[in-house]
Amino acid sequence: MNPDQFKKHLNAVQIQIKTFAKKDAPRIAGKVAIDHFKENFQNEGFEKKKWKEVKRRKSKYTKGAKKIRKILTGDTGDLGRSIENAKYSNNVVNCF
Repeated sequence: MNPDQFKKHLNAVQIQIKTFAKKDAPRIAGKVAIDHFKENFQNEGFEKKKWKEVKRRKSKYTKGAKKIRKILTGDTGDLGRSIENAKYSNNVVNCF
């Protein structure tokens, strides 16, 4: 590879890096963030720290599904599933 070919190759790689940083990296980061938060809902905690137990599961009057249902899932589980879209622009990722 001569110096001119190397320069062209270096410019092409630079363009690929910029494209990755603007388009692919934010999308990937958003997916990782969403998966992380959804996993926290399933594990009932953030990382290795469990959420505080809720009164409804401790109560002797609570029966059935409400007694064993996960802490923040509620009756429908909509809260955990609501974290689904990541919008990104200008190297910023927002998860909703």
